[in-house]
Amino acid sequence: MRMRSHQALVPVVMAMLCGAASANAASLAGDVRDLSGKPVVGALVTVSSPTAGPTATTVFTDAAGHFSFPVSANFAPEGLKVGLRALGYELIDSRTNAGGGNTLQLTLVAKATANQIQSAPASAWLGRVKDHDANAQFVLDCVGCHQVPGGQFRLYAGTIADIDGPDRKDISKQSYSALVKYMNFISAEEFMRGSDAPPPDAHSVYSVGNGERVVDFLTARFPTRMDSISGYSWGAPLAVTPKTTIHEYELPRPNAVREAVLLGNPEKLYVADVASSRILTIDPATGKTGAIEIP
Repeated sequence: MRMRSHQALVPVVMAMLCGAASANAASLAGDVRDLSGKPVVGALVTVSSPTAGPTATTVFTDAAGHFSFPVSANFAPEGLKVGLRALGYELIDSRTNAGGGNTLQLTLVAKATANQIQSAPASAWLGRVKDHDANAQFVLDCVGCHQVPGGQFRLYAGTIADIDGPDRKDISKQSYSALVKYMNFISAEEFMRGSDAPPPDAHSVYSVGNGERVVDFLTARFPTRMDSISGYSWGAPLAVTPKTTIHEYELPRPNAVREAVLLGNPEKLYVADVASSRILTIDPATGKTGAIEIP
């Protein structure tokens, strides 16, 4: 399961949820094929619809390219939004047809692409860095909080590349210095939320503690735009199966959620907001959220 804020996504692992399907909901299954009709194996298929429950639900294709969503996903035929992520492929068409009974049949067509920008994980870019010690230190400095280089970072790198000037290294270094300062400011603002104390110095709170080292690493390793990557492979079997289901839930902002636990009967998801004295709650069946204020 994942909890999604209005701006960010926080992954949390839990058991598959079961719930009663709504009267107008339908079960959903289908296949992912390439342009030659061959199955796309291990593809991530995400569907969202305006029904009660998860904001989005994700399943994975089997060896025949087939996938099926749990009945409890409560999909409505209207307003269905579909996404696909498969390494080396991009989605070009999706079609939903009524199957037998209360069933929707979803067919996805994907084409092979050398540019894996939409499917490779952020770690694919770090794999290009051959200096293991520098890479490991950078991970300790930054990746404990968020993905690097994620989508927003790659867009920022493209913006840097568009700046005119003869000294590319100096442009990159100044730009990445500004980025680190901004991240420290955001961290200070987030972790002081709900406090009456004046905002602290952004360089003295939970933040990028080795800013200069991080800036030097980024300047040396990511000096230009990052809109293409190829040749990446998972390197190991994925830790998912065709029976794996991921649920995503929207959470009200502001929040800084990291950990969650599923408790109670009926079950409810309790999510720690580490930047305030509260625990957010989610009803897995309806998606309804609440908050428990902690003295």
